[in-house]
Amino acid sequence: MSTRSLVARPCPDGGWEGRYVHSDGNPDFMVPVLIAAQRCRFAGDQDALAAHLLSHEGGWEYLGDELIDPTPDLASMFAELGEGSCYCHDWDGGAPEPLATDDDVRGTDHIEWIYVLRPEGLEVISTRRDRDDLRGPVLPWDTNLHQPISETAFHRWRPTTPPPTRLARPPRVAPPAPATAAQFISRKPAAR
Repeated sequence: MSTRSLVARPCPDGGWEGRYVHSDGNPDFMVPVLIAAQRCRFAGDQDALAAHLLSHEGGWEYLGDELIDPTPDLASMFAELGEGSCYCHDWDGGAPEPLATDDDVRGTDHIEWIYVLRPEGLEVISTRRDRDDLRGPVLPWDTNLHQPISETAFHRWRPTTPPPTRLARPPRVAPPAPATAAQFISRKPAAR
């Protein structure tokens, strides 16, 4: 099943407006792609990145490597990404759709993630956290893309807490202790 998302830009009224992305909308894919695109191809200009993404009026099937043009330190990370696909160019000219807004998302449950390209960083919003409070932590544009990213950090975030500093649990350095003899748990009382 596809993970549906929106890529968006902030609006002057405090909300946002964005375009639909049908597949690969989970943070472990979208966060590195959007941050690398802002840093590399769009040379730090999130407004130009947002204008490019939102100009595809039919929305996106999925985002791809044409957004990135990675620097040498990021090239291996995106070596097998492949080309993206938008509905307006690759699907027989998909019908233009109006930009989706925060109000539109409150009324539906098929969008799981929203990525708002803000001047200070990438806001990652989980609609599963609270559909009536569509806010998320803002990751700075200089976030380390080589660290693993976990959805759990974004689902657990609350507006009263700072953005996650660790995007995923660090890998285990020691194997777990060996199991001891199993103890069976039963509702049957012990024999007397």
